Amino acid sequence: MSSPAPPLPEGRDVYVYFDNDIKVHAPFDAINLAHRLGIDGSS
Repeated sequence: MSSPAPPLPEGRDVYVYFDNDIKVHAPFDAINLAHRLGIDGSS
């Protein structure tokens, strides 16, 4: 009989790089992604 698998971590840190294009959309893209992920960004 095999031993049980170790518990999975609660979460992971993920870093996202937004390339700032000519019209400077990177900040707005980052805010949009945060909203889609349910992150308010205040912390």
